Amino acid sequence: FRFERQMSTYQQHSELMQFNRYPVGKWFPATKELVDLMQESLLISEITLGAFDITVGPLVRLWGFGADHKGNKVPSETEIDDLLNQIGYQYIEVDKINKALKKQKQLEVDLSAIAKGRAVDEVAHLLDSMDVANYMVEIGGEVRTKGRRSVERAWQIGIESPLIGERAVQAVVSLQQDAMASSGDYRNFFESGGVRYSHTIDPRTGYPVRHQLAAVTVIRDSTSEADALATAFMVLGPQEGYDLALKESIAAYFIIKEDSGFTTKMTPQFKPYLTQVATP
Repeated sequence: FRFERQMSTYQQHSELMQFNRYPVGKWFPATKELVDLMQESLLISEITLGAFDITVGPLVRLWGFGADHKGNKVPSETEIDDLLNQIGYQYIEVDKINKALKKQKQLEVDLSAIAKGRAVDEVAHLLDSMDVANYMVEIGGEVRTKGRRSVERAWQIGIESPLIGERAVQAVVSLQQDAMASSGDYRNFFESGGVRYSHTIDPRTGYPVRHQLAAVTVIRDSTSEADALATAFMVLGPQEGYDLALKESIAAYFIIKEDSGFTTKMTPQFKPYLTQVATP
């Protein structure tokens, strides 16, 4: 699959992994697809003031949340500080005209927080090229739709409630020409010394987030953008994330942990999509 050969961090010979091994300060000739996704990633990093950062991978692994899931041990402050010196989207340069990438210092790029959404977009573009009028594409919970499910109904997509140990629908949205992605911290965490450590790592501090945001759903025109923004809002939390979504006119739905259960809030742009809400 071409997309995997370009973006994967699991295939050592993928285009992305070749860039990660490429010498610092030298331009790496890249495909248009990789250049475009890197450019979009950096733009979202700027909009979110670094809450979204494609270089955060080493910190994720340090906390035991990498692909090998090693750990569940709280790293030392020194270990975190050392790795923070290897993080920073601002040290990546993109040359769209000449289709090239460059890193200003030794970094490791991982596109997993945006690539799944882009894969959905690629499938949607393929269906568009075949003149398919109605479709719903879903990969790992990220969704893109076009047209209608039937003459009578638009596509109805459920938003999962962030419950541990069970599955339930929190809300239902109606989509037509839209892309949707969700992010949450309610299934991937560990506890140590009575403290719960989320898999959502703030690339600005090097530590797991400690706020009460359990999950967020974002609706945009492209699934890649929705995917990355959902990740960023999980880092920013229920207030800072909501304020940014409001400022940027982003359709976003926040599910927040409270002592008595969950509360929700949404931006005005999200409300038209909502067709059903779970009763407490």
